Amino acid sequence: MGSNAPHYFPFHIGDYLRDTRGLSLLEHGAYLMLMLQYYASAQPLSADLSQLYRLTNARTHSERAAVRLCVSRFFQNGNAELTHKRISRELEIWATRSVKAKAAAGRKWSKSSKDKGLDDVEAMPTHSERNAQTMPTHSERNAQTMRTLCQPEPEPKPEPKPVLAGSRLSSLSNKNSNHTFAHSHSRSATEFAAFWEKYPRKKSKGKAMEAWEKLRPSIELAQRIVDAVETAKQSADWSKGVKFIPYPATWLQARGWEDEHRPASDEGSKTKRGVAAIERMRRRGSSNL
Repeated sequence: MGSNAPHYFPFHIGDYLRDTRGLSLLEHGAYLMLMLQYYASAQPLSADLSQLYRLTNARTHSERAAVRLCVSRFFQNGNAELTHKRISRELEIWATRSVKAKAAAGRKWSKSSKDKGLDDVEAMPTHSERNAQTMPTHSERNAQTMRTLCQPEPEPKPEPKPVLAGSRLSSLSNKNSNHTFAHSHSRSATEFAAFWEKYPRKKSKGKAMEAWEKLRPSIELAQRIVDAVETAKQSADWSKGVKFIPYPATWLQARGWEDEHRPASDEGSKTKRGVAAIERMRRRGSSNL
């Protein structure tokens, strides 16, 4: 890249798309490579096709054909040089700005030197002087290394005993609470499994588990719920069939373990007594005849 070459160039997307309409993907790449080489050298390109092929890395026949098409379409050939109107104008703008920037920097530096009463030579040390001031000599570095090696190693300091600061105590508290939560969650899952195993109508297990977690029963209450299920299974209502037994989630939400149940034996006794009464009435009717 030339010393006066710009470090960047303006890329007007709309203008580029309008001017390159109809180019293939390969031709776009060739055109961009030619543009980059023009900006990088800050001067017109050589009209020698072999040199252009090397600059754009065009090796195949199709790549070289794309270079030739872009040269004939976008560049002007004169005096064995290829010029580009837009790029030449941008380079002129860049050169003008560069000259103005250097002039402004020179005026600023001159004014600063006059204010300090120093000329340019006194104000800025040379590169060699800066190196001499900032870098120790080879002998000094060797001497420093020898002093370091000859010094006895310091005895290791005893490690301070750990002090439980507020953050440490908070961390331990969080660990303990997490452990307690995990233990409680594990116990709740075990107790729910026992309840689910005993409950005769196994429907909507997810909702039943949600109801159990919302209830959060203690160990005593969990045992009471399981016992109540066993009692309800012997009741007259639940003995009629599964369709008469509520869903487990509904039963938990309604606190079904607090319900009173009539034993199935009472219902059977009533049924038997009723059958016996009907039989007696039938016999009396037949004897009257």
